[in-house]
Amino acid sequence: MTPTPAITELFSLFLNSGGQPKVTEFKKYLNDVINSDIKPLCTRSGKSAEAGGWREELKTRFSGRGAKWVKLDNSYIEPSLTILEEDEDVDCSEYRFFTQAAGYSWIRFAGPRIDNNNQAAAFEIRTNGSKLDHPSQLFYIDVEHLDSIIQPLGGTPHSLGLETVNDAAVTVKPVTETEVTETAVAEEPEPEVAIEDEAPKNMPPTSADPAEWEAFLEAEGLGAELSDEADVDIFEEI
Repeated sequence: MTPTPAITELFSLFLNSGGQPKVTEFKKYLNDVINSDIKPLCTRSGKSAEAGGWREELKTRFSGRGAKWVKLDNSYIEPSLTILEEDEDVDCSEYRFFTQAAGYSWIRFAGPRIDNNNQAAAFEIRTNGSKLDHPSQLFYIDVEHLDSIIQPLGGTPHSLGLETVNDAAVTVKPVTETEVTETAVAEEPEPEVAIEDEAPKNMPPTSADPAEWEAFLEAEGLGAELSDEADVDIFEEI
């Protein structure tokens, strides 16, 4: 085997610095050089490679205020809710009520993960409220499918009012036209009839004046039935 020029030069440098021409001594010298000069270079190189990797890209994508919250169609999350309910006895009724009312589900980015040997993003399904951590309730999405499944929520569920119970709408039975007509007829007040005061009865005159008696008899409708002689007789009797 042809000696490597670099290792030969390094051995010469070892001898010139006072090293003994022994293999064990030279190996010890090499180990010291590796630990002091080479190892730090390898560590920085690894960190640099990781900084540009998919994990760091995911963290950057979901960094910032409210950026960790995303939304997705309820059909994606429903199988996970069923598993939580049946296998782990988790109450998902309130979360399901809110997400069905909104028309979509919301999950929070937890970090990059490896799921079934695939690069994936893990999200928390916070069934007991968006303000509580749920590190054991994770929903995984492969990195290559993220854009087709999720969208930014645009805030937190709390700030968007997605976890607020609205008052139930009151259902009012429609009133038919027939019912309106019947009600109007039944409630229509009867017309008021003005009652005229009964005219006071004519009182007979207290005097023997023929003119007063004649007026009284005419008012009573008796004037035409009496003759002049009868009138005279009446006056004479009075």
